[in-house]
Amino acid sequence: MDMKQVEGFYYYQDEKHATVLIVDYLKHYVQKIMNCPPGECMNDEAMEYISVNTATIMLEGFSRKFFVIQEINYGNEEPSEEQKRKFHVFDEFNKRYTKHLKYIKEEARLYQILNEKRFTYTEINDRHIESLHKVDPTLIHSFLSTLIPDDLPEKERTVALANIMKNRDKNGFDDLMKELHKDKAYEESNELSKKIQPAFMEFLKAFVDVELLMAKEYSLYTDKYKKKMDEYADKGLFLYCLNTPDLPIDAEDITMDDIYNYFLNDDAMFLQGMFEVFIKHGDVGGEINKREADDIVASYNLLIEGKYWASLRNLYALIDHHHKLCAGIFNGYEEAKKEFKNGKERSEYICKLFTDTKVYYYEAVWHKLDAAIEEMNKGCGDRFVSRNAIIHGDYEKPDVNPQAKDVINVFMIYITMRMIIDRLTNIEEIIKESNIYYLSYKTKGWL
Repeated sequence: MDMKQVEGFYYYQDEKHATVLIVDYLKHYVQKIMNCPPGECMNDEAMEYISVNTATIMLEGFSRKFFVIQEINYGNEEPSEEQKRKFHVFDEFNKRYTKHLKYIKEEARLYQILNEKRFTYTEINDRHIESLHKVDPTLIHSFLSTLIPDDLPEKERTVALANIMKNRDKNGFDDLMKELHKDKAYEESNELSKKIQPAFMEFLKAFVDVELLMAKEYSLYTDKYKKKMDEYADKGLFLYCLNTPDLPIDAEDITMDDIYNYFLNDDAMFLQGMFEVFIKHGDVGGEINKREADDIVASYNLLIEGKYWASLRNLYALIDHHHKLCAGIFNGYEEAKKEFKNGKERSEYICKLFTDTKVYYYEAVWHKLDAAIEEMNKGCGDRFVSRNAIIHGDYEKPDVNPQAKDVINVFMIYITMRMIIDRLTNIEEIIKESNIYYLSYKTKGWL
């Protein structure tokens, strides 16, 4: 055994037992051995002592680097029935995880590129908009207001502007440009505008690469697996955010409790992996996303600490925020912008949005999400803890007693919702920008 490739660590599981981690760096494999005699570990020179916190951090790091983590029991002690069950679930998961690992690694690589390209494009576009704000708006506004009505939807405004560009030598727009080019702030914005299209095309290519991979991944799902996901959702656990069918929910001897326990294992390390991308790329969407990332981490930490009320309160706020965000997608683009009086009107708009866009199977998923959110808000049904009870602090109600699995249910609602909305937001931006560049190509160019 090459010790440069394999290392051993141990930490105290409790007063009588230690847990050993055997790490094979070449094979990307971690063997986690429970209930080991501490004396044997201490006398083994190949074993290095670490704290529980260090072990947790190490395991999280190995998980991020796509190590397969297998849990087994020390040979000299018979594991309990609960441990046997846990080891079996991990074995089943590892089989699926290993089978789909090439897709998972490629997905991580492509999402990394997509987020980087989106960040670059967004950063240049934001700087361009900031520079335009420094330009004296009087000239442009007074000219365009006579030709383009203020109440036109965004798509029609873009077409109207393209028509002005097409006839710029006849309608006085060229003369306006001569005046604008005398403004140093406009010259700065004009130089930045030249960088937007190349950055956008890089972003578009990265998005298409992700879409093509997701189409391949979706083909991995069997009808049996899809049916089990629907059954789990009907009971409150939404797993539609999985891009590959890793969890062994279609195995005959795996229960929902097994999946909950899997998510909670090692300080909910595997649940954390589900939303890690939102934390890692929290700066892509600016200050709002950074604040949201803080709330996600807080919800996770509160779950670990057993503070389920506080964790749910944060998660319900995150869900409310994204429900409002989703109602802003394409709102005002093809029709006049809609103002919503309540959540019901927002839901109706969003359902129509998904019907019109038909993004993979998200239309059907959204209807399930919409029903779940309504159930949370009304406090009806038995799948979710009442949002109002949590938000308004109905501590005296004995029937409002959230547990870890209640938090996981809402966490998975949020993660599923966030993935769908982030994807639709990308689609919205791409469609809008593509329309602008297409119309620009047909004319003599933009400003």
